[in-house]
Amino acid sequence: GQMAFIAFETKNTLSGSVSYTQQDEGFNYRKRLAGSFATPISKKSAFGATYRTSKDRLSNDGISKTEKDYKQAIFGLTHVTNEKIQMAIIAIDPFKANPEDTRGVIGFQYTYEDFLTLMLDSGADYNKNLSDTLLYRAALQFKLFEEIFLRVGTFDDKGLSEKGNGAGI
Repeated sequence: GQMAFIAFETKNTLSGSVSYTQQDEGFNYRKRLAGSFATPISKKSAFGATYRTSKDRLSNDGISKTEKDYKQAIFGLTHVTNEKIQMAIIAIDPFKANPEDTRGVIGFQYTYEDFLTLMLDSGADYNKNLSDTLLYRAALQFKLFEEIFLRVGTFDDKGLSEKGNGAGI
């Protein structure tokens, strides 16, 4: 299961959040505390950063366990070309606190006629063979009502060996 508590503030120029999450999957367990901020750096661009501390307990059989405590930074830059096109670049764990988590992701979002949005992400672990760690995510979002959207998407992450599809309102 998963549990999360998130508090955020978005009314000022410098926005931010604090979050706490717990995840259980099989014999594996993670606790994570994170703080994030974002701020404009020009009329069309913004910079953001996250600092998180994690405690992982990993096990294949529930008997022998490995525990890992680590702290990571994540940096992101977004640019709004116009009201239809937005781009972003993210560097996850560039200081290699947890080498399994390092990756770079480039994102692109295009909105057509204020009712259909196409979202594309691509990236890889920049410390390993790129073709072995390639990831992509794609989604379509349909505006149903003023603040209600339908989103469908797919993803494939070779580095994490995860693949799937999703939908939500």
